[in-house]
Amino acid sequence: MNKSNRLGYPELRRMAPEALRMIGLPLGLADRIADVLTWTEAATGRALHAAATLDGQVTQTVVPPVSPAADDSHHQVIDCSGASLLVFAPLIVDYLAAESHRGVYSATLRNYVHPWFLLYAAYQVSRAGYRLEISPVGHSAEQAHAFWGSQKDGEQPELWVSITPPGHLARDAVSRFPGQIFPEESPLWGAVRKAATRVDEAKRTGIVVGSAELEWLTGIIKRIRVKTSARSEMQAG
Repeated sequence: MNKSNRLGYPELRRMAPEALRMIGLPLGLADRIADVLTWTEAATGRALHAAATLDGQVTQTVVPPVSPAADDSHHQVIDCSGASLLVFAPLIVDYLAAESHRGVYSATLRNYVHPWFLLYAAYQVSRAGYRLEISPVGHSAEQAHAFWGSQKDGEQPELWVSITPPGHLARDAVSRFPGQIFPEESPLWGAVRKAATRVDEAKRTGIVVGSAELEWLTGIIKRIRVKTSARSEMQAG
């Protein structure tokens, strides 16, 4: 049985960059993704588990392959090739936000794992004034609610992602994507609101972390500190 422990939000945020460096992320990116890891662990309880499955598998690739859709210059196909959205979610949303300077921009996202990291990306980009919507392709509203609520590894449908920049009218998005559900009524934004509430609570009372995940986290921190200590001793002669 995986017993739980409680970590302070700042404590996990402090430990996260070192842990991410040990699973293969470069220094600057590890510090940024530490925010993703900490927020998502507080929101869903699945971030550390996901990171532990990536130990030794993360490459230095920091941009997923992007291909333009054949019939639409405002739409891209992004294939993550089985990579975790722990790293790719904020990078993909940043890319789409940059491309949306002329209006609504969209992408089809496929071959990913760990979709719950998109909740953080949606929350963050909304604070900059963008409207982001993500819908599982071919899902009804009820199925989409279940998708965002389940947080399971098994289901990985293609995702339709669209982003509207600040200052663009909602009707521009409606005319371009007539089937789109907007944030105030969408399954994604229901999940984001719940996640943000959990994060606020965790900042006050701490993050509940499973014993297996805590053991992985403290073990990986020890590994980097042992390496650093050994290097220091060698350099000291």
